Amino acid sequence: MEEENLIVRCLCCGTKNRIPPARLHDRPVCGQCHTYLDDIIIHCLRCGTKNRMPEHRLNESPICAVCRATLVSRGTSLTMLNIDDETFPKEVLHYSGTVAVICWSALDDTGISYTIDSIFEELVFQYAHDIKATRLEINKNHLTAIQYNIRSAPTILFFKEGQLIHALVENLSREEIERYILTIT
Repeated sequence: MEEENLIVRCLCCGTKNRIPPARLHDRPVCGQCHTYLDDIIIHCLRCGTKNRMPEHRLNESPICAVCRATLVSRGTSLTMLNIDDETFPKEVLHYSGTVAVICWSALDDTGISYTIDSIFEELVFQYAHDIKATRLEINKNHLTAIQYNIRSAPTILFFKEGQLIHALVENLSREEIERYILTIT
């Protein structure tokens, strides 16, 4: 029984190419324009540029050709770091990049803290290569809450190089949070 050829469409010219299964690991090229067929296109989340990348180079931390943002996050933890008054200086103030701190309250009976927390978590994972995400429960960490004048939850604090650069307070939509994350990354 003969194996069927795989049909691969060229990302450059759109030509359909028949590739024998035995040749798939040889970096096949398009018969029309001679572009490698194992390239994939990754859209940059920061500037929207389409970046062509050979599949075998995805584990080399590719960056956008235009804005130099990381295209594929590797080794980024998929959990937000819970911090407290004691760990705040080390995890936020002495960090050499951008840190987002979501200040939430376990006593919030409206559910807004939990809703914003889940939206924030999704967005931070989407932009995880640019922002360190932390979570601070304000009812148990009074020193930090007082120091940064946090009077309501949820509040999102953004720090860059240890300096507070912005605070987003209360009724925040997903679009507002994402728009701000994009301006600081």
